[in-house]
Amino acid sequence: LIWLIGLLIIGRLLSMIDDPIKGLLPGNDDLMRLQQVRDLLAGQSWFDVSQTRMVSPEAGAMHWSRLVDLPIAALILLLSPVLGSTFAESFAIIAWPILLAVGCIATIVQIVERMGLSRLAQACALGCFLGTAGPGNFMPGRIDHHGLLIFLTLLGFAALISPTRSRRSAVLLGLSIVLLSAIALEGLVYAVVLIGLLGVSWVFVGHREAERMVVLGATLFLLAPVAYALDAPGLARAVEYCDAYALPHLIALSFGGAFYVALGAFGSHFLNRLSRLSLGLVAGVLTAAIFSLIPPGCIGDPYAALPDSVREMWLQNVMEAKSFAQVFETDISAAISQYGFLFAGIVAAAILALRADKAECLPRFLLLVSLVAMSAISAWQIRGMSFGAVFAAIAAGGLAGTLIADWWSTRGPEKAALAFAGVLLLPPGSWSAFGERLSAPSQTPAPPETRDSCRDPVFFRSLPRSGVMTIFAPVDLGTSILAHSPHLVFAGPYHRNPKAIETIGTVFALSPEDARLELKRLDADHVLFCKGLSETNHYVKAAEGSLAAGLDAGQVPNWLSAVTKSTGEIGEPILYEIIDRGMGD
Repeated sequence: LIWLIGLLIIGRLLSMIDDPIKGLLPGNDDLMRLQQVRDLLAGQSWFDVSQTRMVSPEAGAMHWSRLVDLPIAALILLLSPVLGSTFAESFAIIAWPILLAVGCIATIVQIVERMGLSRLAQACALGCFLGTAGPGNFMPGRIDHHGLLIFLTLLGFAALISPTRSRRSAVLLGLSIVLLSAIALEGLVYAVVLIGLLGVSWVFVGHREAERMVVLGATLFLLAPVAYALDAPGLARAVEYCDAYALPHLIALSFGGAFYVALGAFGSHFLNRLSRLSLGLVAGVLTAAIFSLIPPGCIGDPYAALPDSVREMWLQNVMEAKSFAQVFETDISAAISQYGFLFAGIVAAAILALRADKAECLPRFLLLVSLVAMSAISAWQIRGMSFGAVFAAIAAGGLAGTLIADWWSTRGPEKAALAFAGVLLLPPGSWSAFGERLSAPSQTPAPPETRDSCRDPVFFRSLPRSGVMTIFAPVDLGTSILAHSPHLVFAGPYHRNPKAIETIGTVFALSPEDARLELKRLDADHVLFCKGLSETNHYVKAAEGSLAAGLDAGQVPNWLSAVTKSTGEIGEPILYEIIDRGMGD
């Protein structure tokens, strides 16, 4: 049954290969990741992750780790002599997320097994995972860092609950923590969770966890400088932000590792759990203080420095950055289905912990603690749901399988009622159905989704290539231009480029003549517009008589000449050339 469900997950993912073969990747981040890999293979410095074809005021500044580029680039290099570069690239962007999915499936099974649960519980955990949004992070073409982060978090947790508490498990846990910290800001959050979970284990079992505390601390102390030296931007240049692995991360991990060595070597002599808890809290507070002071402001809202205009026109449309309150306000169905399943996972983990014998109690309690932490993270930003839902699937599926096995072994009416309740209330599909039933039936139906048609790779590949154009385009289409054409753009949907994002919104909201003057100042020679895109809809509503409103209504100013043919349908991108027909400068 485990093999069957595992193959079902992989088969479902493989059924989605058509879009990436055509060049339509799941999101902007996947397109940007692909372009970053191409730039690396074309000779761009390992330590330079800026996007050279993004002519923003911030010079195309990016903050992504090269560690995610490495396996994708390696696959392309390895397969190109056999398959050719084009097919090798397509194979790599399909195979890499599938390989991560296989790793996650195996690790989920191992985690459930290490909690002392049956094969049926392991199968049910995989079934719950299949019902969540988790597999969406491993669909073909999803080459952004989220799938890798989920796998590393699961791998670290599996090492954490190793029944033998071996040195190898401590090294593996330390490696997962350093990689999570280096790859992305959200990875740092889960690295902290894993560090804290080993501390919780040490508080409860004392000297039996001492050796792993020392080994983990030494691993962090040794690997943190290696990541700082080898990953981009590393030693190559100063980092002014906290969204990339930099000096604050290096110092915090090094000090944290040193604290763990000291706690493991000497703190275990404190036989009182309260004493160990106090020491651990002091070490944690000191590490957080060190991280926040070098430089100050690293702990807090990563978007705090964004202008209000950028928040309004861009950030509010970024679903993964929304809090629970914002999701509940805008989409009660999604809030109930997503957060309701997290709650079910917490309840399931608590019940599993209460039912555990002495040997199984700690791993199950650590699962409960991790779920509570991930739920808090998901309440802050829904992007945490990618991680929380996977761990909720482990708990909910584990309990459902346990209840079914209990009923099967005794066949009593009470056990049957509990098994029925578990099957009814624990799976994610039940919460999705519940959310749909509670959503207001009078809500206005959502407009047809045009984002994929606006991002049609066929259109962007068909753009003229006789020369390099500087295209003024909506933020949401910048990565499509970069990945599918040789042309320049002004912005992409990234918080390192707030001035560029603000410029896009400002110009589209200007009157046609004022927009012409501003575009001339920016040295743009083409304008791209797509009617029906949520971003351009925002510009149309923001200012009556604006350039965006005119293009949306088909009223093209005389200084723009259509380069591509158009039928005027919603979701059809149109490229215009800027010609010299203005009334004067």
